[in-house]
Amino acid sequence: MTRHFHHPTRSADDLIPRFDDPMRSENRAAHFLARSWLAFGEEFPELIALTLATAPALEEASFVEGFFERGIDLGDGRRPSKTDLVALLCINKRLVVMSVIAMVDKPFGNLIVHELVAASPAKRARIERLRAMLDISVTDVETIPYELLHRTAAVVIEAKRFCADTAVMMVHSFDRDDSGIEDFQRFARAIGIKEAKATYTSGPVLVDGVKLYVGWTADQPSNECFSIVDRRKTDAGFFDDLDID
Repeated sequence: MTRHFHHPTRSADDLIPRFDDPMRSENRAAHFLARSWLAFGEEFPELIALTLATAPALEEASFVEGFFERGIDLGDGRRPSKTDLVALLCINKRLVVMSVIAMVDKPFGNLIVHELVAASPAKRARIERLRAMLDISVTDVETIPYELLHRTAAVVIEAKRFCADTAVMMVHSFDRDDSGIEDFQRFARAIGIKEAKATYTSGPVLVDGVKLYVGWTADQPSNECFSIVDRRKTDAGFFDDLDID
């Protein structure tokens, strides 16, 4: 039993029925995320810890509890923003709320300019409200994925609900090619963070009274037969002695 997660689990397979598509296989991002976090139990996955530590204010963070597939109400009566994992952190007896987006090789989804083509008035109103909340210009908002807009706004809203003054939007990528990082970097610039890169946490910017950080953790699905070199997992040296034709 993993007591640090809101829904008791014994393995990543126990979480599969809770995903939108119960037929998701092991090579999908949500399952990789569950396997990675459950393997460490009471601590962060090591590359998440490494990424968080690049922001001095987050260096001493400890893991408190996690909520897989967390739906966050955006306050407009519409469909909640579903986050792959919401993790509660503690730093010097202060609560920090972190949302985690799992990535493998799929893109973030439609850019807002494409979402707006057939958007209902209610969805247009949501996009405008979240754009204003994150202080993104009308021009810049069209070039970023809708997923990053609503998931980042969601973690700020969730932080305020928990009376926390700090929030982190973290991408946990299991793709060695960092698919989607250009969208992430463009989004970071749109909210006022000039530089964002793999295995670093950047910020903060102040959003609706909450200090917001964004991070990208460059990971791989397996935790076995890897070491960390230059902030990346590598299997170099582990199989050098194998006699493979």
